[in-house]
Amino acid sequence: MITIREERQEDIPAIRCVNELAFGQVEEADLVERLRRHHKLLVSLIAEDQGRLVGHIAFSRVTLGSQRLPSDGAGLGPMAVLPDRQKRGVGSLLARQCRTRAAGPR
Repeated sequence: MITIREERQEDIPAIRCVNELAFGQVEEADLVERLRRHHKLLVSLIAEDQGRLVGHIAFSRVTLGSQRLPSDGAGLGPMAVLPDRQKRGVGSLLARQCRTRAAGPR
């Protein structure tokens, strides 16, 4: 059974690994680390299956518009799922939970 929860400090190395394996490169893993380091992550969730981290998703702060009329928002990504777990609904679960949490209370 897959469990979705907030990332913890001890998850960070596994999150990096999931992003590297999912994308086959380091750029997305580096992006997540930069966003975390600069306190831009609004939501960072992991998917666990029997104690194994199998997926990660993040929403980060973004500013749209112009300097005169900026508009704050949230951007999705990256979202990563281990290759052997892709196309099995893990990404969909992560996206639904992340969207709900990023929207906050109404």
